[in-house]
Amino acid sequence: MKNKTYKFVLTIGIFTMLFSCKNTTDKKDNQVQNVQEIVTISSEDLYRPNFHFTPKKGWMNDPNGMFFYNGYYHLYFQHHPYSNVWGPMHWGHAISKDLISWEEQPIALFPDNLGTIFSGSAVVDHNNTSGFGTEINPPIVAIYTNHNAKEANEGSIKFQNQSIAYSLDEGQTWARSGKKVVRKYRCSSGPRKNRIVAKMQQCFAAPDVKKRMQFKKVKARLGGRMARKAKRTKRINPASRRVQALNRKR
Repeated sequence: MKNKTYKFVLTIGIFTMLFSCKNTTDKKDNQVQNVQEIVTISSEDLYRPNFHFTPKKGWMNDPNGMFFYNGYYHLYFQHHPYSNVWGPMHWGHAISKDLISWEEQPIALFPDNLGTIFSGSAVVDHNNTSGFGTEINPPIVAIYTNHNAKEANEGSIKFQNQSIAYSLDEGQTWARSGKKVVRKYRCSSGPRKNRIVAKMQQCFAAPDVKKRMQFKKVKARLGGRMARKAKRTKRINPASRRVQALNRKR
């Protein structure tokens, strides 16, 4: 009887040891797998911020054309989708319902014949004042800078333009208006070198010496009047006389 009991206890002990070893092995395998998953995730998100948007790939910098419409926040941004360094700028696009979780959208604006897409703004034209849409389907209107790098490198003073694009599908796709809002010139020479002017002729306009001299004369005349008024006020002010008398006694 004792031998049977001993064999039974021994058998149970062996099975317990076998199952415990198997569970330990399974736990170790699960731990290794979890560690591998953590390493994979951290290598992907190591340099990504927790609460700020970043595109899946490519270069990004300043935000552009932000607006809120129909429950979504829209973020456009300077984007070079083909490299992780600065290059020909596009407008990237992302949307969010809470400004924390973002969904990247297809690129909104690509470079065109006027150049790459620099910074700008966008508004929801609720009253259709632009005429691009209707009051039922108001357009989103973007105004931005086109930059022509080739013209800039060649020394041209006509390398940037202000352009307009509009969207009728809540900012997903855009159409160019074909109209230049403002043409800007950077003076490369002349009295106004390195200044931004509206017309090229203004770069070579001589400063108005006569007006400048008149301004100096008026300034000197006003300065003299103010000085004489201050002196006269001090002379007739009884309080200042008493102060002067006390100073003499000291």
